[in-house]
Amino acid sequence: MLLSSSAVVARWLRWLCCDVDRLVMGLAQIKVNDWGAVIVDANQMTSVPAVFAGGDLVRGPSLVVHAVRDGRKAAQAIHRFLAGQPRPESKGVS
Repeated sequence: MLLSSSAVVARWLRWLCCDVDRLVMGLAQIKVNDWGAVIVDANQMTSVPAVFAGGDLVRGPSLVVHAVRDGRKAAQAIHRFLAGQPRPESKGVS
């Protein structure tokens, strides 16, 4: 039996004991710009705390090097976030 990707994700989240409905409601609150791209701060964090984004989701179709750079910035910010370290000051929203 083949499952859709959303069914696989839902099963995986349930396996992790997450409240899927609460997660979906939280993700629905992520702010986007007029073009539908996710708005992030200088640390690649979205308007929902602990949710990070980058690459095409943030900037639209672009070069892969930009997505890699966003991924590296997000990884550093996620590490700081999980370690309880302060975030560098944001200089605006991208």
